[in-house]
Amino acid sequence: MISTGNDLACINKIFSSYLGAKSVIILRPNLSLSKFDLSIIPEHDRITIDRDKIIKIKGALFYPHRLEEKIKQCRNFFRLSEDKKISLFLGGPLRDKKEFMNNLKIFLKQLKEFSQDKGYKLLITTSRRTPLDIEEYLEKELRDFTNLEVAVYPKKKNYDFVFEGFVMVSEVCLVSSESISMISEIASLKKTPVVVSLEKEEDKHYVFLESMKDDIYVLKPPYLLKEIELKESSIFEENKRRIEEAIKKLF
Repeated sequence: MISTGNDLACINKIFSSYLGAKSVIILRPNLSLSKFDLSIIPEHDRITIDRDKIIKIKGALFYPHRLEEKIKQCRNFFRLSEDKKISLFLGGPLRDKKEFMNNLKIFLKQLKEFSQDKGYKLLITTSRRTPLDIEEYLEKELRDFTNLEVAVYPKKKNYDFVFEGFVMVSEVCLVSSESISMISEIASLKKTPVVVSLEKEEDKHYVFLESMKDDIYVLKPPYLLKEIELKESSIFEENKRRIEEAIKKLF
């Protein structure tokens, strides 16, 4: 019996006990982990207990679904060129919108200059959490920018192939630091998430970034993109290996 998160933990335990099945929980529940046969917990959840029944993974679990199909859809739909590309996945502020916006202005100026100097086309998408005024600012700043190839604003129109498509056709993947899921997913696709710090991270996000430090590059003001160091992430294979070994031990 496999479940994720706190809401289903009790149901998992009840049904697995009734059926005589093994119980596997993904993400930290409010129940004691000792009640489950296997717990798969992200390192940034700060579990200090070290037992055979607890497996710590990096980031959030992600398995790419229909990857090649989505890459093809993205290329064809947007009629992407063969030019080298940078993708930017922008979320929104968590605590200080003014700081976020001020840093975004500095970062965007650097990004535009870098794309022109190095010949990169830009693929940009915001998220449903991105405030409207930030989207309007982006649209205004990028409207006449010749190196912008695609900009997607999900509140207006979204496509299920944008994330995987943008990541896989880009040499550099930039993502705002508050998005734990997208950072994990980019790393799982064997790309280096270049994490753009636009405001001071909350404790949870700081711990997450620390747990991922071997697989990401954190870009802070003044946002010198020329200093970025890229490397292939191995967290997908490592997480998969740890989970497979743990599940084999259950039987």
